[in-house]
Amino acid sequence: MKKLASKFNRLSTAKKIEAIIAGVVSVSVMVATSVLAWFAHQTELAMLTKVNAPAKLYINAATHQEDIINLSLSDIDTEQTGIDYKEFVFCIAGDNVQAYNIQIAHTTNIPFNYEIYPATEIPQTGNTQITPVRGSIVQYTSEDKQTTLFYSYNSNNKIVGSYLNKDTSIEGRNVANNTYTITKTDEHQDYDKISDAPQMFAKALYWQNTSPIEVDLSDDNVHSFEHPYILKISWSQQGQDDEDAEDDAIDFVHNNKETDMVYITAEVN
Repeated sequence: MKKLASKFNRLSTAKKIEAIIAGVVSVSVMVATSVLAWFAHQTELAMLTKVNAPAKLYINAATHQEDIINLSLSDIDTEQTGIDYKEFVFCIAGDNVQAYNIQIAHTTNIPFNYEIYPATEIPQTGNTQITPVRGSIVQYTSEDKQTTLFYSYNSNNKIVGSYLNKDTSIEGRNVANNTYTITKTDEHQDYDKISDAPQMFAKALYWQNTSPIEVDLSDDNVHSFEHPYILKISWSQQGQDDEDAEDDAIDFVHNNKETDMVYITAEVN
């Protein structure tokens, strides 16, 4: 180091200036090369790595995000002549979801059938009058009675799915097997052998669509969606009107009926 300093001191002023400039340029080139290499590496990572925003999925009573804390099914009149189903509107919405599944869980005290259909909100413009049509156009009124919406659906286009734990029918009603029931862990007993096991029609059936429902995210600027659906609950009107008759068909639904729990859920696929 001393020899290098001695040689530098013996140089003329012009040579010293040239040496200093050469040294500064060399350091600058080295720093610039490192910085450019870092930026190029980060750019490649950004191009290769897709950043996924958190997925959100929720269920509304209808489009426009009205809460669905409880979907009231209490006004089903099963004894109207010629009326054997009722339609309800709900909506699955979310953000940054590519596909999802719809699920229904319900008890079987009442021999109801449950089906789900994709729906489309009908735009209301000017003085256009829209009238509900059974089997194709369903009216939805908001909880505060201030908004009325209409939805159309194709009765031949229901969501295809199947029950995951359906057993053979008993007394005209579907019942659940033990696929998704809780066992008594300390004795590993079968569900039906537990002393406090629920009645067979109180065990929930679980239904899920066969193929995941895909969300159209072709527009890079749109990441949210709202998919309206129609829940169609149907029943049989065959049988007698005498509720006390011993030979009354078990699958005939009276207004003086049992209580069932029905849950609609959605999960990101």
